[in-house]
Amino acid sequence: MAKNYFKSYIWLLETLQSKGPVTLKELQDLWMRSSVNDEGKELAPRTFANHVSAIADIFGIDIVCNRSDNTYYIENESDLNGGGVREWLMEALSLNNLINESAGLRTRILFESEPSSHRFLSTIIRAIRDEKMIVVNYQAFTMHTNRDYLLEPYCLKEYKRRWYLFARHHLLLKNKEPHAFALDRMHSVTISEEAFKLPKSFDAQAFFSNRYGIAQFAGEKPARIKIKVGARQANYLRTLPMHPSQKETEQTDEYSIFTFRFAPNYDFIHDILAIGDEVEILEPAVLREDISKIVNKLKKKYAMEEPKVTKKKGVYLGLEPDDDYLYGTFSDTDALVDSEKVEDRIRMAKWGYGVDKLKDDPDPRVRLEVAKGEYYVQQFLNDPDPEVRAAARKIVGE
Repeated sequence: MAKNYFKSYIWLLETLQSKGPVTLKELQDLWMRSSVNDEGKELAPRTFANHVSAIADIFGIDIVCNRSDNTYYIENESDLNGGGVREWLMEALSLNNLINESAGLRTRILFESEPSSHRFLSTIIRAIRDEKMIVVNYQAFTMHTNRDYLLEPYCLKEYKRRWYLFARHHLLLKNKEPHAFALDRMHSVTISEEAFKLPKSFDAQAFFSNRYGIAQFAGEKPARIKIKVGARQANYLRTLPMHPSQKETEQTDEYSIFTFRFAPNYDFIHDILAIGDEVEILEPAVLREDISKIVNKLKKKYAMEEPKVTKKKGVYLGLEPDDDYLYGTFSDTDALVDSEKVEDRIRMAKWGYGVDKLKDDPDPRVRLEVAKGEYYVQQFLNDPDPEVRAAARKIVGE
């Protein structure tokens, strides 16, 4: 039943948004024709009043009546698009309604599975709203057994498909910053009768402004971070910034420079390593050194005996390379970039090797592959070959 009510709440909000001020009679007529009304019941005045009250309580959205013409409208409609948890709830529930109404889409819209943290999400939200302490039976990955904590819940944060509660331990962490508790490591959550008072000085947005992800240890100070990112990977950072403080300070055909300001931690290092060789830490030096140490450890773990390679240019283990051979284990890529065989140079261009040389290759087929890899696009906009120019223009959207 609760699920049907949520569908009704979303229907009511979306109807008022799209139709504008409407009377209760008009809403009742629209409700009878709605696919959300799967039971075919009328929208009784008392049910409507209950929906209005629930929407105000759950979403913080006020539906009010203009007594001059008895029409209803959303008083704080701008809050629907204001970001944060309200918008997240609206989008999630609206999408759920849409999928439920389109049964054929169920097997064609796929979501990533998430840990079972949602079990306690509503309980914790109620405790945060009512400023009640909670008793959490918790077992961190570093703990051998679970134990109870009496916590003052401050705020919730989602990070990489996991929910985290930031709370103070009522006794042990009374004078410290809130600590992170992962919901998927909670065994049980009970709302206590004991109340607490959220400090007026606590601002969740400000609390996370100098953090990256979740982890931050005592003594870590915000620092200016500067990274160099390959041109292709830079597109991903532009469309999905790594942090609110991200700024792009330099852009070329080959790379972009991004700066940030936060306290670097393992979460950030993990994400940098995930980008691979498309990114380089420029500042600060200590972070660059930390990455270097990890890379050296990885090099030792994945060290392999060097394969024996013949001296002839463009030849690997005595075999002429062909289209089916993946160029991932060359010992001499420079030889293939400089090869007299255009087929070798084309393959190198496809894999992004030696593009600084191959961008000026006399054969337009080689330059075309460089252009397709989104290197030196501005140069290729004026290339003498029409096919190369067309590829470059397609990339920049001309």
